[in-house]
Amino acid sequence: MIAVIIVIPVVMAAAIAVILLFPVTIFINSARSCGKIGGIFDISWAILRIRYLIEESQMEILISGKRIFRISQKNKLRNNGDQKKPLKKPHIRDIFNLSGPILRLFKDIVYTFRLKYFDLDVTFGLGDPAYTGIFTGFLHAIRGSLRTGNNIRWTADFTRPELEWNLKAKASVMPIRLLPPLTKFITDRHVLRTMKSIYLT
Repeated sequence: MIAVIIVIPVVMAAAIAVILLFPVTIFINSARSCGKIGGIFDISWAILRIRYLIEESQMEILISGKRIFRISQKNKLRNNGDQKKPLKKPHIRDIFNLSGPILRLFKDIVYTFRLKYFDLDVTFGLGDPAYTGIFTGFLHAIRGSLRTGNNIRWTADFTRPELEWNLKAKASVMPIRLLPPLTKFITDRHVLRTMKSIYLT
């Protein structure tokens, strides 16, 4: 009995160590044109693979290449009907308060990934030329934080709302390397204050 009590925590600790230290590979191939989004989002770890087909809104789980589970988001939404509750919309002030910590979190997470390739071509317009200009500056900041920044191309449309893209990317990361930036973001005083404000609103 004592041996079992000792073995179980050891096995659980070993399993957690494997999960945190074994690299996870992420692949995405996505495009949006004429209002339609298509492509695939794929996460693989050891023998486990999670695949999401964007256009079909369908998720699949595979083990050793064999599909063991599939769920369609379209069917789920159809079954739920009107049960979905309206979500609270954060204030513009709260969004701006979070913009700095979110950008730092994004940059920190990007540096934890080993980016194998990244290619993005995007055309966008936010309706208001001022917002389009702000988002253009945000893209400049992102490109500056990526080693493969030359593979990011964009065209800003200041005349109308528009969003089209073509994205291909592949990266790998050890889950344990994500813990420091996530902890730093969650414990940031601006984030805590803003989340409290959103919750109490």
